[in-house]
Amino acid sequence: MSWRRPAGVTAAAVSLVTQFMFIPYYPLWSISVMALDLIIIFGLARFTADA
Repeated sequence: MSWRRPAGVTAAAVSLVTQFMFIPYYPLWSISVMALDLIIIFGLARFTADA
């Protein structure tokens, strides 16, 4: 199950980069989604399971 965290980070990173294309059309929405993507990446990168 070690593939889930890198897959989540990769998906959020792809979404983050993709949002740059939508900034001219939907600036507030794109910046909001980019901030959410950064929070997701930070959370997945910092999470440690105490198992």
